[in-house]
Amino acid sequence: MKLYGFDVSLILAVQLRIHTERTAILTPTRIPATSDSSVVLRDASWRDDDRYLFAKIGSRDAVVYPRILPGSVVRADRCQVPDVHDKAAADERLWLVKHPGGIICCHVRPVDATHVLLLPNRPPLSGWPLCLLREVRILGLVDLELRPRKPGFSRPLCGVARSDPPLTIDRHDGIVNVSTLLRISRARAGLTFRGAHEMTKRIATLLGNREYGIALGLLSDYEAMNRLPRHVAKIMSLCMIYSIDPFELMRAAGVHVDESDKLPLTPVEGSHNLHVAKPTTSFRHASFIV
Repeated sequence: MKLYGFDVSLILAVQLRIHTERTAILTPTRIPATSDSSVVLRDASWRDDDRYLFAKIGSRDAVVYPRILPGSVVRADRCQVPDVHDKAAADERLWLVKHPGGIICCHVRPVDATHVLLLPNRPPLSGWPLCLLREVRILGLVDLELRPRKPGFSRPLCGVARSDPPLTIDRHDGIVNVSTLLRISRARAGLTFRGAHEMTKRIATLLGNREYGIALGLLSDYEAMNRLPRHVAKIMSLCMIYSIDPFELMRAAGVHVDESDKLPLTPVEGSHNLHVAKPTTSFRHASFIV
């Protein structure tokens, strides 16, 4: 990707710039901290994909302000889950939660074995108890906050009106196709097609390349035609605005990248010409003999 001018680490860097109003899951890509970074990421262990999840708190979702500031990056431990049998008042722990309105960092109070109440009880959170898995998912326990060096705002914006009664969240288990992944990710990001289009225009301006912009109708087509865009810049833009891991998007399209079987170039004595061996059934196992 880098050889052809596409730096995947830009996905995270751009996400930190463009996602301001709604909380967004950050794509797990390591980037070096620079002097002009808006958020400093220096924790060497933060790339643990199996255990931790990272999200940037949006100004419309900062319901626990001032404890968690808008624009902060929080880390959620996926191995921690609330005890649904403990009906005591919610403690001081914060949880990263997926609810019908998107992603939010809040307190969780169990109501019974299958329902929880998200606190504080104000928009965009619902005042109704929510059903686990069907209406709400606990993504992990928030155990770390990385605050921006220069907060863009001192207090959160007014939340959107709550749904009454609560809506259900999209469920997907196992392997999903491209259309389903894009639709679910757009809903999780709280974006309309027009909002996503405006966001890609900002990306194109930031990167100085109009190829990263995606037309309004094309965004709708991507969710309908169930295949990857033909241009790499468009794929990267989708990952940036919808907070999708590029490898997850490729797997949804049936493209599996396995770098565990890379073979070194082996010199063959007495051979001076380049010969290409017959490839196996998978392109990643093809070997080249010099």
